[in-house]
Amino acid sequence: VPNRFESTKKASRRLLQDGDIVLEISGGSRASDQPTGRTLLITESLLESLPFPALPASFCRLVRLDRNKVLPRYAFYALQDMYNSRRVDQYEHHSTGISNFQFEFFLDQEHIYLPPMEEQVIVAHILGALDDKIELNRRMNATLEAIELMGKGVVSLVRAAAAVPTIRDISMTTNATMLAPLADELARAGLKRVNISLDSLKPDTYGRLTRRGDLAAAVAGIHAAQRLSLIHISEP
Repeated sequence: VPNRFESTKKASRRLLQDGDIVLEISGGSRASDQPTGRTLLITESLLESLPFPALPASFCRLVRLDRNKVLPRYAFYALQDMYNSRRVDQYEHHSTGISNFQFEFFLDQEHIYLPPMEEQVIVAHILGALDDKIELNRRMNATLEAIELMGKGVVSLVRAAAAVPTIRDISMTTNATMLAPLADELARAGLKRVNISLDSLKPDTYGRLTRRGDLAAAVAGIHAAQRLSLIHISEP
């Protein structure tokens, strides 16, 4: 995140708040078929993840809504529809190869259907649940790809070490989150022991300390290591 100094007066007006929407107004390209008009919903969790208070960049516009009339997340999905359906194209102006979003023209022309607030909440909740599922699937796929790539390298390293006559014992320190799908192959390659670091047995605490680490995956790795006698867990 770029850092810059702003006057107190300007910062007080543009400081991002929970429920704000940031709309991109410059930077698209006709050649790459990437229009402007992408949006970002500012949430409390996003603000907490930033090291400093944040302002929208100069190529963005801040959209702050009247919450008595419209739910920010509902408006965000309406603007997402504008972008994905390419209605956004009618608000663009092209010059020197760069696309610029005509914000004032957009305000005059774009109309969003506003049902009662109760319906807005329901629509936003359903679409949010779908977004969460899509993001979960994306993260799972990324994790599986990482396991496959890293697993091949780690197994090869263990196998190479086991082939050295002077090396009699091979151990590994791990947080175990990627151990379960690799444990059998590592044991066959010559791994004898693993030392496992477990930050907490409470899922919320574990996720916070490990930055969204998966406690269930770590526990599965521990069970796999125990099954292969790579660790020994003493009863209390």
